[in-house]
Parts: sequence; structure tokens; C-alpha cells
Amino acid sequence: MKARLLSIAAIMIVSGHALPTTVLAQDEDEYKFEYTPAPRKPWQEQAATLPPFPANQDLLAIEMTGPTNVTANLDRSTLQVGDDGVVRAVYVITSSGGVRNTFFDGFRCATRQYKTYAYSVGTAEWTRATNTAWKDIQRRSINAVRDTLHEDYFCTGLTQPRTKREILQRFLDRQEEP
Repeated sequence: MKARLLSIAAIMIVSGHALPTTVLAQDEDEYKFEYTPAPRKPWQEQAATLPPFPANQDLLAIEMTGPTNVTANLDRSTLQVGDDGVVRAVYVITSSGGVRNTFFDGFRCATRQYKTYAYSVGTAEWTRATNTAWKDIQRRSINAVRDTLHEDYFCTGLTQPRTKREILQRFLDRQEEP
């Protein structure tokens, strides 16, 4: 079949019949278009409002997937997913010795970063963080609470945060597992 088509093309060229290349060129121009994407707005972080200190009845267990010598819990009443794509929540880390550290952090799924807005070490009072720069989340290491929250609860891969409902469902599903 291929040999036959080549033979027909050769006969047309030898006999002076041109192949329809000029028609194709005209048709190509007809379908050309230029794409100009809309300019992207630079990312703008929303203001974070300091939530009330967590109550024990609002705490959900964070199932740690790496080695750990702490327990960690998320305060469900503070969980929010902002229009800026930041997941904000309070979580409590309790050491094996009973010391309780509480953090109010924001998580950016798109950049794999976190920011601490406020914290508490062993008391029930907030201390506003002075260094509020976004920091990279360290990969799985001992007591990797932020990595666990980012990878297993808050984000769908590296780009999108889950909805509040999806995040809470992940906590509930993990508590029901045998």
C-alpha cells in the first residue's frame, strides 16, 4: 500500500501535477491563534487571627507515620482552609515526660512550607511568634508532626489543600482503622 502511494506521488510530480502543499499552508494560517495567558496575581497571604487556646474535647489524634516519642493532636475547632490556599490550625505536641507544646501554624501546600503564628510551651497562654517567615517542612524525621500534617492530612500532593471537610474525614477515618 505504501509503495503504491509513493508511486502515485512520483507520477504526479513527473507529470507536472503539484502536491497540495500551498493549500495546506493557506489552511494552516486560517487556524493560527495566539494565546496570551491572563497575568497571574502575586500570591497574597490572608491575615491570621489568633484562635482561643485549645480545649481537650476538641483534640483529634494525629497518627504519626514515622518514629516518634511524642503524641500529637489537632484542635478541630481551629482548622481553616483560607482563600489564600493556607491551611491554618492549632496542634498540641506532648512529650513522653508530659510537657505540652502548642502551635498555631499555617501550611502552604503549593510550596511545602509552614509558618508559626503563635506557640505555647507548657502554659495555656499564647506567645506570638517573632520570626514569621515561611520555612520549608523537613522530610520525615523523628517527631515529624508538620510533615505528617502536610503529607497525610492537609495537602493533595504538592499543589492543593484539601477542604476542611476532607481533612476532618481523614482524621476520623484513621481513628476508625483497626
